[in-house]
Amino acid sequence: MREGEFLKLKFLKLDTLNIAQWNASSDHLPNLRRLVLKNCRQLEKVPSGFGDIATLRIIEVQLCRPSVEESVGRLKEEQLEMGIEELKVFINGSKWEFCSSS
Repeated sequence: MREGEFLKLKFLKLDTLNIAQWNASSDHLPNLRRLVLKNCRQLEKVPSGFGDIATLRIIEVQLCRPSVEESVGRLKEEQLEMGIEELKVFINGSKWEFCSSS
């Protein structure tokens, strides 16, 4: 992704994407509200900078590696530690609740 290309994008669904590494940051998708990752079996993780997207409210993960699920969980925990509770996470159709470890 190149900075400035998706400034207005609010919904992103990646389905059956065959990449292992995804290099992006909050600067690339500053208005993203919902991210759906479906059947991205090679993807290793969600970019860590996505925790800084203030508008992000929903992340859905279906049929991806456990490492993707773990990276989404870390993003949610980071937001909870900053006092941000708006992000909802759904993994394989179930809502996941994360508790801050502080």
